[in-house]
Amino acid sequence: MKILICLLFLIAFGCASESSRHGIPNFAQVDVGIYRGGEPTQEGWAYLGSVGVSNVVELNGANDAVPGFTFHRFPISFYHQFFCPPPMETIIGAEASIAPGTFVHCAHGQDRTGLVVAEYRVWRDGWSREAAREEMISHGFHRILFGLNWYWEHE
Repeated sequence: MKILICLLFLIAFGCASESSRHGIPNFAQVDVGIYRGGEPTQEGWAYLGSVGVSNVVELNGANDAVPGFTFHRFPISFYHQFFCPPPMETIIGAEASIAPGTFVHCAHGQDRTGLVVAEYRVWRDGWSREAAREEMISHGFHRILFGLNWYWEHE
């Protein structure tokens, strides 16, 4: 029953909070040449190419194939979002694939993307865990996702 309530909550409120810019939901710049967001539209892919992005860290398992982009796939499943933390190798691999010219994304650019970017902030930018968590939540991270939240709290 709790799972059903969580799903209904995310469907009703999770996607509704998204804003789209350049054809990319929840789009934001992380660092110089590093961006984050949700699944881009064709307009979004064109925009990313225009700002020098050629490297994509894909967290939603969409298996995009867009000419001019190299994809690094680290899918985080529904199971790992809701029930059990994702494997550490997945998060570390995703974070390690971020370099200038990178776009990090999942479906909505909130939860999986939020976790990976928060880890990037701590390990590469030297941010405190509190500051990284604040940014993660400001981009729509849903603390109700037990697996992702557990990973953040206990990693």
